[in-house]
Amino acid sequence: LFVEPQLRVLPDRFELEHPIRMSWLKVAVARSHVGVWRRIATGEDAYAIVLEDDAWFKSGFGQYVDRAWRELVPDRGTEHFDILYLSYKEVRGGAQKALLSASVFRPVRGLWLLSGYVLSREGARKLLRLLPCRGPVDLWVNHQFDALKLRATRRSLISQRS
Repeated sequence: LFVEPQLRVLPDRFELEHPIRMSWLKVAVARSHVGVWRRIATGEDAYAIVLEDDAWFKSGFGQYVDRAWRELVPDRGTEHFDILYLSYKEVRGGAQKALLSASVFRPVRGLWLLSGYVLSREGARKLLRLLPCRGPVDLWVNHQFDALKLRATRRSLISQRS
């Protein structure tokens, strides 16, 4: 309800102690992301792109990313964000966000999917400090937005095969 509020169906009470159940597939996806974060956190590169195995680039991907990157990283050598979402699905009614430029916004909450994103080395370190991940990884990351410097391209540039 935090990520995608449904005001018409709010429960009578919140069961905050109720355990979160996840399928083995969702556990494997979360573990895979955490493993990649560890590699990025200890790596030499300031940024790395993370893609799930079923991701595919939409038409115009390269040009749009180049434009967004120029808007985000004017000076080489300085990390200007922790995560740049390249792929996402907004919640019904749209994600809460602040528009920053022609190609980029800052999400507040309400982005599903982690099939394609750029992660900075410092962002990977922050995510690792925020562990453990409770629940599906894209849901959990939404709950960490306040602790991260997030950006997203104004349109989703990567899709997932069904």
